[in-house]
Amino acid sequence: MDRLYGETTDLLLDKLAKFKENKASYEELKELFDKEEILSEYKNWENIERKLRKEIFEKLNKLNTHLLKLEKKILTYKNMNKNQEIEINMEDIKINSNILCRNKEPLEGYSNSPWYLPCYPTLNMIEFLHENEDE
Repeated sequence: MDRLYGETTDLLLDKLAKFKENKASYEELKELFDKEEILSEYKNWENIERKLRKEIFEKLNKLNTHLLKLEKKILTYKNMNKNQEIEINMEDIKINSNILCRNKEPLEGYSNSPWYLPCYPTLNMIEFLHENEDE
């Protein structure tokens, strides 16, 4: 392995000299640099292989997760078209309804109640909160 590494570095030095004189292409030089890098780390090949396998597994896992989500959405839309029962996430509906309720007008006379709190703070509320900071 050391002999192969020595040959590769000699070839790389020759290509560098030719590249300096514009007689070698960048692609050839890059290929030799990659080869030299791989050969210099031949003792760590198992670690490199393990790391690359882990990266591939993570990317495949992510891809499969997205594909499963897409298939679930497609089946949901198909079931909606067939008027069949579909699975509903009640937490999402509850959150969405809370957001929509904030924008709803209160019942008539409700805003005059001492217990009424609007969905967003009014200027008076903000001024009241900041009055204590000045003291």
